[in-house]
Amino acid sequence: MIKFLTTQGINYHLEELLKNANSKIILVSPYFKLQRRIKEILRNKKQQGIEIFFVCRINDLKEPLEEYSTRIFDVPTLHAKCYMNENEAILTSLNLYEFSQQNNEEMGVYVKNQNDGVAIYKEMVLEVARLCKNRIPNQTTTPTDNLSLEIGTKYSAVQLQQVFNFAYQGPGGIKESASGNIVLFSNTGRTPYTDKRAGNILYYQGQNTGGGEQKLMYGNKLLYDSYGNSKIKIFLFENSTYAGEYTVVEKPYLEQGKWIFPLSKK
Repeated sequence: MIKFLTTQGINYHLEELLKNANSKIILVSPYFKLQRRIKEILRNKKQQGIEIFFVCRINDLKEPLEEYSTRIFDVPTLHAKCYMNENEAILTSLNLYEFSQQNNEEMGVYVKNQNDGVAIYKEMVLEVARLCKNRIPNQTTTPTDNLSLEIGTKYSAVQLQQVFNFAYQGPGGIKESASGNIVLFSNTGRTPYTDKRAGNILYYQGQNTGGGEQKLMYGNKLLYDSYGNSKIKIFLFENSTYAGEYTVVEKPYLEQGKWIFPLSKK
């Protein structure tokens, strides 16, 4: 089920979504300042044992949320607004902010995990999982990367999508799997990218982020943050052929306006 909502409909369905939750509530918004009624519902749900997750910009919080939350996830670049339970979701322009709910003109879409809403609901769940690095437990879909890949075997884009379930399915040298791991594509002779080997080290060049110097954002930030983090796996493909699992072995650095990531095979 999919339904278009105006401001009044968003507020109504939001309350119903919270009240209908039987196991989980996920609230995604850059800014939070909760209405008294929302606070009451969340407080009661938490007392009932419902898990409540906030995804927000922690530095922009206007009030503490610990009383109503199971866990708070910080996503500093967040601009999306999405509110979910285990069976319903609202994707909207509305921040869960008292002033916005009372004064702004907003739009949104209500999605129920049935009939024509199943595919969209699943995609929303996967995107929230990606934002939270798959640390929200017991998602409707909990993807895990298939580690039966064979070194030296060439894989098609369709096969890799089946294995890693990328949220972004377009072209790209650095991709994040639905499990929060990283998949790199190194193409011999690619332009304007140049990956170089020296001994056992592959110096992998980061992705462009617009004109001028490459910025530490998007895939570059993802790969940079994997340095020293043993929980994140990096799978390398050279010309679509699986080369094995790698790790960032030296601190990444900028060279002539491009990010360089020193990689070595595990």
